[in-house]
Amino acid sequence: MEKSEAYLEESKTVIATQTLRYNARGEVEKSLAPFEAAGLDTYSPNHPTGAGTTFTYDALGRLLRQTNPDNTSRSTSYPGFLTTLIDEAGNQRITVQDAYGRTSSEWLYEGQGGAAILKLKRSYTYDGLQDTGVVGLGSMERHTVTLDDNSNTTLALFYDRLGRKRLSKDPDSGGVSGP
Repeated sequence: MEKSEAYLEESKTVIATQTLRYNARGEVEKSLAPFEAAGLDTYSPNHPTGAGTTFTYDALGRLLRQTNPDNTSRSTSYPGFLTTLIDEAGNQRITVQDAYGRTSSEWLYEGQGGAAILKLKRSYTYDGLQDTGVVGLGSMERHTVTLDDNSNTTLALFYDRLGRKRLSKDPDSGGVSGP
């Protein structure tokens, strides 16, 4: 199944179309983005080489690989509670989730293989209801983020029972701020 979309660009009467190809499960399999033909005010939905962005999914519908028209790609793997994303430049983002599906830690690496350098580590904790210390707000769920970026910054975020962020305490900004 293919779907094409057309739109006008600014005040010109230029029409561009994008073609999306779907697999049997309704996931985007290929995206053919519009490109401008040399010197013309027309766009074609098909790249002259037939290149487009292709997507590959696992049986659970999670994105495994995105291959771009220039043949670069990004890949994602999901072993256990880990999610590992490797971008087009070979940089890695490793995310660990707890049993509730919440992020518990995250590592960002620059570079490939043995030359990869840890650039940032984040740790997340999720507390039960905590007193915010702010008159009128009472108790809320606290979500604490600790950044290990040589400054060891700890940011506390408070959420109401509907999951909306209501308050943040950031030592770098010098205090407390509302939503």
